[in-house]
Amino acid sequence: MKSVFKFFISGVFITLLLLNFWIFTKGMYLSQEISKYETNTQKLRKENMELETKLYKINSLKNTSSMAASLEFTRRANPYFLDNLKVALKK
Repeated sequence: MKSVFKFFISGVFITLLLLNFWIFTKGMYLSQEISKYETNTQKLRKENMELETKLYKINSLKNTSSMAASLEFTRRANPYFLDNLKVALKK
């Protein structure tokens, strides 16, 4: 009876040891994946900032006015306001 009990206990300890080793290796793998995703996130954040600055430069008034000059837009548009009754009443 004692030999069966010792065999059972040794089997449980070996199973727990293997389970502990498996959990440790899985944790190491997950930490490498997290590190990889963090570096990818930092790259994407940097690229996003560069694209935002390019977009702000393209949408700036200085760029728009120089583009209008290069396309030979010389006349300014007359603004329409709704406090003008002819525009508001469509007359």
